[in-house]
Amino acid sequence: MSREPTNFFTPQRKQALEDLTGRLSSEELMILNTVGEKSARELWPMARYLKINQPAKLADIAHGSAFLDAMRLFIEPEEFRGCFLPESAGGLGISIPVYMAGLEMIAQGNGSVALSLLIDGSVLNSIYQLGDNQQVQRYVIDALQNQQMTAFAQTEPGHGSDVPNLETRARLNGDYYVISGTKNWITNGGWADYYFVVLRTNPDKSLGSNGLSIIVVHKDEISDINLIHKVTVP
Repeated sequence: MSREPTNFFTPQRKQALEDLTGRLSSEELMILNTVGEKSARELWPMARYLKINQPAKLADIAHGSAFLDAMRLFIEPEEFRGCFLPESAGGLGISIPVYMAGLEMIAQGNGSVALSLLIDGSVLNSIYQLGDNQQVQRYVIDALQNQQMTAFAQTEPGHGSDVPNLETRARLNGDYYVISGTKNWITNGGWADYYFVVLRTNPDKSLGSNGLSIIVVHKDEISDINLIHKVTVP
């Protein structure tokens, strides 16, 4: 019987990172050791046990209480979530290669948790890079501090990566946009607090991507949410 892993941050992984980025800082080493230990000791045994002994409960890893408990291991303030952002935005200034190595280790323990954090990180980084000061404060700094998760809503029932032909629309009504359409297969959908929604603000489809915009939608502004259970395991 193979021995249970205690830390996915192996000497080989450390060496590969240093070959790529140079000597790792003490803070980067601390984060990678923490992530490696949590994934190996808490995520991996949970997924392995259910896969072997209770396969009918695997959906809990993706959407149930077990998944949310797993997410909490990494979204506490000053843990792993958003660590690639600068300190001024609530992060730790960790390099992208180090962040990706952390995600890789999390995926060894639970692919769903890693994907959830990856999508959330993409949204946080996009708002930080493209948003104004008020948006960065609310949807990045405050979201990290208050553990409010984000989701990226692009895919539709008839359009996945076919972005120029998306049909969800936003119509300006006074000072507000009225959004109509359906999105599906949204990672973090149903429990995220904020949704980064790709939609059409110009009805002329001949404009392709030039007629699209992105609007941040709050969870309580969505008319209907249905969970689709998806499962990923090590």
